[in-house]
Amino acid sequence: MKNRMKKIMALLLAGVMCVSLSACGSGDDKESKESSSTDKKTEAKTGMTIAQNSFVSGDYAFGIMKKASEVVIEGSQNTLNELTDNANINNVQSDVENMINSGVDGALWWGVLDSYFQVGPQQFNEAGVPFAFFDCAPSTEEIQAPIDEMEYYAGSCIGDNEAFGEQMAEQALADGCKEAIVFANEIGSSVAIRAEKFKEVFEAGGGKVDEISHVSTTSNAHIEATQNMLATYPDVDCIYGVSIAYALGSYTITSQMPDRKINIYATDITPDSLDYLKNNSIQGLNGGHWVENYVAAALLLNTIDGKKTTDEDGKPLNLVVDPVVITPATADLYQKFWIDEMPYSYDEIKNLLYRENPDVTAADFTDFVENYSVESVLKNKLDAGKVSQEELDAAGITIEK
Repeated sequence: MKNRMKKIMALLLAGVMCVSLSACGSGDDKESKESSSTDKKTEAKTGMTIAQNSFVSGDYAFGIMKKASEVVIEGSQNTLNELTDNANINNVQSDVENMINSGVDGALWWGVLDSYFQVGPQQFNEAGVPFAFFDCAPSTEEIQAPIDEMEYYAGSCIGDNEAFGEQMAEQALADGCKEAIVFANEIGSSVAIRAEKFKEVFEAGGGKVDEISHVSTTSNAHIEATQNMLATYPDVDCIYGVSIAYALGSYTITSQMPDRKINIYATDITPDSLDYLKNNSIQGLNGGHWVENYVAAALLLNTIDGKKTTDEDGKPLNLVVDPVVITPATADLYQKFWIDEMPYSYDEIKNLLYRENPDVTAADFTDFVENYSVESVLKNKLDAGKVSQEELDAAGITIEK
């Protein structure tokens, strides 16, 4: 991603690039080092309950984030307990009190709004409950800075909301699109950043965004909005939705307009969206960022174990995962290795845990985040014999040796 480090600083995601140095030595040196590592490894606590909130029960996006957390939490012989908000944004804040009152050992919190990040972290910290953020983090340094100083704050890992919009804008431009409308949820939510970035990149590339519509997907309001906006802007040739619900809602309208070619681009890769991509009902799709939950869960467990992973300044890690772009050619491989099975097993992620790897550093976390891609996951699957080189060639995937 262009200017990656600049973007990370802008997003307050201060993952630090540490360098691990190892020297060659004799067999005795190696044996001594291995013995020292074994001595440092302590008996980790098991049987704990870690809480994680989900905005909507049964929603694919929240369900897959929960599954990623479970790989780490349940793989370490602990239990993940889900709290659901029943699509009520007010419940996101009350989740904090419910988690604390239920006596959980740690919390993975989807805070979503800046106003909640100004209250919830302080409550966790005062109650002595270790906590980490996933998917959403504060949008300003003013809010994030005091959280970084909290004893029980483990860190965060979120998807790069600017990259979502940037990737889809670049694809729309490459496809020859000139005029767009964009759908997003409420102003001030983290995912609304995707819409603003799409507009910035699309217009910088010579396109025009007629309107960003902040409309709810409840009661099919977004479908009615699509119909009205396409009537208002007769030259629109593409639509971007910050979540798949907007894109599929738009398709119900555009599919009834055979004389008008309108491309649809969307963020959030779900099983049904892959079908729409493969049959060309959707032209662009990105997501897969939910691997952030592997990282957030690992940061939380390390803090619970008394070994908070920090940068060179002693600050908790606030990391960002780039989304992946899926094409019709790679859709089946995504289905197989991100949906039918998880992209990483506990054994493939456990090196991020102090209880499994006493020498874990910030560099291990930043390396994981920096290297995450379709290619890196499929290389692991190729090495494990789960996918053939012929399958990768057919999908246009090049694996660096």
